Amino acid sequence: MIDEILIDKADEYFRSHTEADAWDETLYDERESLLNKAETMINSVFDLRKGTEELEIYQFAIFEQAIFLATFDKERSRLQREGVTSYKVEDLSFSMNQSVISPIAYTFLKKHIYKKVGKIL
Repeated sequence: MIDEILIDKADEYFRSHTEADAWDETLYDERESLLNKAETMINSVFDLRKGTEELEIYQFAIFEQAIFLATFDKERSRLQREGVTSYKVEDLSFSMNQSVISPIAYTFLKKHIYKKVGKIL
């Protein structure tokens, strides 16, 4: 559960962020909702090592995921849910990564994610 202290930390984090304007445009309740969704997504997608949640980098990953959700294009989101991976209009083509996780959040957490190890055949 996101508390007021974490929202204040997010506000501080975004003061010098490239997406500061997008964060400033969100209402307090929206910020709380975005941070809750971001944390839920991160925890459900990644198998994080024990103690990761206590690290500052984990909070930064939540903040990056929250702003990713806030700025993610709604039309692109709809197309991805429908399975579209690319489209072309005349000479312009567009390919979409299917990830719903912020690449920055992933980079922050990469070394804290358990690796899946399988048998070598």
